[in-house]
Amino acid sequence: MPSYSEQSAHNKNAHDLLGTRSPEYLDWQITALFYSALHSFNHHFELRGIRKPENHRQRSRLIARELPSTYDEYRNLKSLSEQARYGGRVEINDRSMESAFESYRKIVKRLA
Repeated sequence: MPSYSEQSAHNKNAHDLLGTRSPEYLDWQITALFYSALHSFNHHFELRGIRKPENHRQRSRLIARELPSTYDEYRNLKSLSEQARYGGRVEINDRSMESAFESYRKIVKRLA
């Protein structure tokens, strides 16, 4: 099983690949960014000896408590990912992608 760090990098690479070869897959790009961030949070918690959350609700609460400066960005990225996964391409556009990437960038910077 790959480490959280490896899985995060793998998901980010999927985002990058989709963006360069298949720009019409914004929904999957956003989803890949969300899961890259999710694994980055898991890695962060693991390094600090904090038990990994068992589901999205627990993760949201843990992020709000332990990393409040990233909570709004996480919530935005999670919401955009849900729109992408459940609303499909109809609800996703270039502005959505830009917002997702900006949230992702801020999360990664704060976790570094």
